Amino acid sequence: MSSLFPGSSEDWTPDQLLFVSWLSRYDNIQCEMMEDDRPSWDIICNDYELDRHLESIMKKREEQRHKNKFAGN
Repeated sequence: MSSLFPGSSEDWTPDQLLFVSWLSRYDNIQCEMMEDDRPSWDIICNDYELDRHLESIMKKREEQRHKNKFAGN
């Protein structure tokens, strides 16, 4: 992402840093998420629905960690 703007990221404006952060988030959603967790394009285009989707995934993972932690007891 450093080739988006000239110079070092230390020299970028707050808007440039925010833009790169935003791009990174959406890139992670499209490229890094497991296919089962990846939201549809309609959800990705809706910030509110995307936040709800990601919160749901985090909640499910936390519940699974909790379940696994106490499964042996």
